Amino acid sequence: MVTWVFFFCRPPPPPSSTELVRAASVVLNAHAISPSCTLGRAASLCSKFGHLRHRRLSSTDGKIMASWEKELNRFLLEEEEEDDEFFSIIVPAVLSCLYEDKRPEHTSSLSGANKVEEILEGHENWCKAEFRMEPEVFRAVANLLREENFLRDTRGVKIEEQLGMFMFMLSHHASTERLKKEFQHSGETIHRKINEVFDIIPALSHRFVKLPNPNQTHVKIASNPRYMPFFQNCIGAIDGTHIPITITEDRAAPYRNRKGTLSQNVMCACDFDLNFTFISCGWEGSASDAGVLRSALRKGFHVPAGKFYLVDGGYANTPSFIAPYQGVRYHLTMSKSKDSNRAVWSFMYEKGLVDIMKDHVNIPMFKGQNGWTQEGWRSIAQKFNENFPLAQFSKQQIQEKERELKASYKVLRDAKNTSGAGWNESLGMLIAEPKIWEKMIEYDKRVSKFKKKSFPLYNDVASLHEGNVAIGDLNFTSTQEVPLLAPAIPSGRAPPSAPTGRAPPSAPAALAPPSAPATLAPPSAPVVPSAVSSSEQGLAPFDTSPFASDVQEISSAHKENVEGSGRRKRRQSHIGSVLEGYVEFRKDQTNKAMNAMDEKRRREEEYSVEKCLEELDAMDGLTDEDKAYGMNVFETEANREMFMKSKNHRARLIWLKRKITVIAGMI
Repeated sequence: MVTWVFFFCRPPPPPSSTELVRAASVVLNAHAISPSCTLGRAASLCSKFGHLRHRRLSSTDGKIMASWEKELNRFLLEEEEEDDEFFSIIVPAVLSCLYEDKRPEHTSSLSGANKVEEILEGHENWCKAEFRMEPEVFRAVANLLREENFLRDTRGVKIEEQLGMFMFMLSHHASTERLKKEFQHSGETIHRKINEVFDIIPALSHRFVKLPNPNQTHVKIASNPRYMPFFQNCIGAIDGTHIPITITEDRAAPYRNRKGTLSQNVMCACDFDLNFTFISCGWEGSASDAGVLRSALRKGFHVPAGKFYLVDGGYANTPSFIAPYQGVRYHLTMSKSKDSNRAVWSFMYEKGLVDIMKDHVNIPMFKGQNGWTQEGWRSIAQKFNENFPLAQFSKQQIQEKERELKASYKVLRDAKNTSGAGWNESLGMLIAEPKIWEKMIEYDKRVSKFKKKSFPLYNDVASLHEGNVAIGDLNFTSTQEVPLLAPAIPSGRAPPSAPTGRAPPSAPAALAPPSAPATLAPPSAPVVPSAVSSSEQGLAPFDTSPFASDVQEISSAHKENVEGSGRRKRRQSHIGSVLEGYVEFRKDQTNKAMNAMDEKRRREEEYSVEKCLEELDAMDGLTDEDKAYGMNVFETEANREMFMKSKNHRARLIWLKRKITVIAGMI
């Protein structure tokens, strides 16, 4: 560590080195790192032993003090050498990189704003290819976002460019790196603007995605004898789609679909003009289409009496949702299952199967994120038939029972979340009033069988599928109204007035809502950010640096420059964070070592040889020869500690005599 301090204190050879030293001090100051923190740490740790210097020392204490001062000096020397080795190599390399010439990254002559304008002014096919919109639709959307206060122009990025970045990302599945190249902005700006557009999507979906008018038949059906009157009461079609996602490994299991990929299950309803009329998103990829539909019915999706939607084979065929005939060859491929003998299951068999699966669930070879493996099913079936030789169920029958138990658990889990429903743990039954039962059965008819039937294995089955079953906690539907949060306004710009009853600007028919939009909550009062980032406001003074005054001058000058120019201060280099982390690690490491040394010193003081000999001299029943041999017993720390800790004086005497006998025999 001394080398590092000398590196800052020595006279600067050339001016360039002085600038590097000051630059390093600025970086360390920005991250609250003191160059002398290691020395200060050592001094504070040494104070733990200060009480030894201010008391009268006996001869034994003097020896202990001397040995511990020697050991402490050795420890601090090792700490200093380790720090010197790190900082003498890393710090000069870091400083040489801080002010090296950087090549500008955004060198295109066409800025993002110019690129968007060029696309909008060019051929309409170019706009369709880049933004998936016609130019007039794009401009109408941008004007709507501006006039309705959904987004705001900033000094560097206007609404047209924000919308362009968002649509380009969706249209081309573009990464942040590609967006940086296309729009000539930093990754931080791209990330912030994309998130701002994402934040207003729920409010826009609630405003423009409306359920169809059930009181009139669509013109495409009414004017075509192929569909009229057969589809006179049809108001649209419903289907589900899987959107690929990326998520952390610990949360990935419920998002893994039956094809083994990570996705969200999104349900969409559309009319005969191919306009979306309802959207339910956020369900995990393992959720079934029917489960997503049931959730949508609970959250405001409503089918008027006598009307219906067209659905595929993934949904149940009901008066409100017409599915294709089973067995008829449509676009789906139907597979016929082989007939098998019906297995007779008892509660004892079900409980035994669940217990066996609980023994297998934490073994990766048997259970993965995509469900049980083939090896897992073979092992479960073999173990089950060994425990219940009279059953002799096949692997297929055991798999069917596992699916049945899982389905029952999911039905009861969803029903328990219904307002007014309860669960009786002792009976293992769902408890609710008759009206609540009617409501639950209306949403899911499968729950009706549990009205008078218990499911005592609920908790055991839940432990098998905990964290692996879709729960829909991130589900959002287009019928949910959300308050729109106004984005922050850059400093120096007055916030525009909130819209009051203003009609949206003229837009193409595709943008016009089919019914009067619901009144949106007015945007909350914008928060004007300070010109200085929060990382600058809580910095500790850098008084311990030999260049403290220079650092404060540089920091204040840089701060004034940032405030005067109106630019946002760039983030500090992560190098300072790395150094800070290393210093914290060394502090923790040193504290642990010093605490261990302090504990060892305390133990040696408490169980010292001098104290043991005083106790030995005061003991009755020992001759002088025995006491002489006893001195050899106290050569080891373990014997001293055992002797001093013993509260039974008679037992301590017997133990000591045995030790003396052993030593006398050896001599």
